[in-house]
Amino acid sequence: MKCVQYLIGLGITLGFLIIMGLLLTLFYYFDFVSLSFVQWFKIVLTILGIFGGSFYIGRRSEEKGFLEGMKFGAIYLLFMIIIQLFCNRFSFSLTEGLFLLISFLPAVLGGMIGINFKEKKNT
Repeated sequence: MKCVQYLIGLGITLGFLIIMGLLLTLFYYFDFVSLSFVQWFKIVLTILGIFGGSFYIGRRSEEKGFLEGMKFGAIYLLFMIIIQLFCNRFSFSLTEGLFLLISFLPAVLGGMIGINFKEKKNT
């Protein structure tokens, strides 16, 4: 059951990133935004997507939202490394490594905040 929650969280993150990436590409194509804006905004979108997926996991967990966020961050990190390896990119630059490590932080924060927005049971 827990595995399904992580897959749904990963789906939320990837779905958000794909939809917003397509919108950002469309805006750039029609010259509504500059290239420097696109480069910075894709980082913001990645952080928001990871936060959203981890927030979902945190709301569904029973306790220790930071631990659930860490697990989700590790799953996302592993998923992105596997994607990069399948795209024939066997070398990582320092910038890519830092970006992957920085993307771990919103996952932890999303899990911690998500568990606090959990629906209270009336007992």
